[in-house]
Amino acid sequence: MQSDSLPIRRQSPVPIYLQIANLLLEKINAGLLQPDDKLPSEIELISQYRASRITIRLAIKHLVTQGVVASRQGKGTYVLAPTIKLELGQFKGFYEQIKMQGINPETELIKFIINPSKLPAAALELAGTGKHIVEFVRLYRTDTQAFAEVHGWYATNVTPERAMLERYPVLGVIIREFGSAIASAELGIRAVKATAKLARSLDIGRSDPVLLLRRASFLSNKKMCEYAEIHIRAERYEFRLHTEGPLSVTSAIHPLDRSVRKRAEESSGSSGSKRKSSQSTP
Repeated sequence: MQSDSLPIRRQSPVPIYLQIANLLLEKINAGLLQPDDKLPSEIELISQYRASRITIRLAIKHLVTQGVVASRQGKGTYVLAPTIKLELGQFKGFYEQIKMQGINPETELIKFIINPSKLPAAALELAGTGKHIVEFVRLYRTDTQAFAEVHGWYATNVTPERAMLERYPVLGVIIREFGSAIASAELGIRAVKATAKLARSLDIGRSDPVLLLRRASFLSNKKMCEYAEIHIRAERYEFRLHTEGPLSVTSAIHPLDRSVRKRAEESSGSSGSKRKSSQSTP
């Protein structure tokens, strides 16, 4: 790798690790390091910047925190594609929101089942909407890297065709089927640990955290027409919400049930932790 035009300023009030992180970021922004490119090894960076191993690790950690790079277990650290943003206040399909940001993802339909024998509890309402229920799994990629996996179920009155779902996003298929747009939707977001199967699909470490977006869509007659569980690489996605007026976050935080809190205190076995738990209840 070529030397940087701006050397490390040892007497600067800016920490050396932050200077190194900024120099690497400049290379990424200039296109010298592209998405999915591997960063130089620790040894190479130590030699290039004449810095300690701890300093280099702090610089990489800073870039990871900023969502610019990600470490892949046993492989190294790689440049990430730009963060994908989802506006929670607007009901648009997952694929549509990605396309609106100028990103053209590749998709692969890896599962397609008509009238599956089992449904998740959250999708049971689909049974009264159409003659058939379709279960599918779709993988999303950008720059050859998988960033999301959608496991979904939807209702239909016609005999489902795999080719139709391969060609159109699921919400587009539903609109074509029922002749009307989605009237409402319910969304929920939480962090979960990746299963071994999901980790392989998204090329992440087993038990690494991923974002789980649960979405239930409804027609104008209040019937559920679609339910999806979307697992997303946490470093690739950002959720946004625009509101008119102040947004109260603390009002949405509910205290633990007393029985749950009691079990947590008993398991801690520490009076200090008991005091901390009671004082931190919202």
